[in-house]
Amino acid sequence: MIIELKYDKDADTAIKQIKEKRYAGSIEGYNDVLLVGVNYDKDSKKHECTIERFNVE
Repeated sequence: MIIELKYDKDADTAIKQIKEKRYAGSIEGYNDVLLVGVNYDKDSKKHECTIERFNVE
């Protein structure tokens, strides 16, 4: 599982960053890794979460 936290962005941006910066490279060879993007919105005081399966090649 790879988790990226954001503040006043969105959870999809966190997932995009994980992929663009190739964070999963450090766990190459694993199958079905979970990417988790979490955002906290300071105005609404709510959290948003996106979870995606990812196959590390």
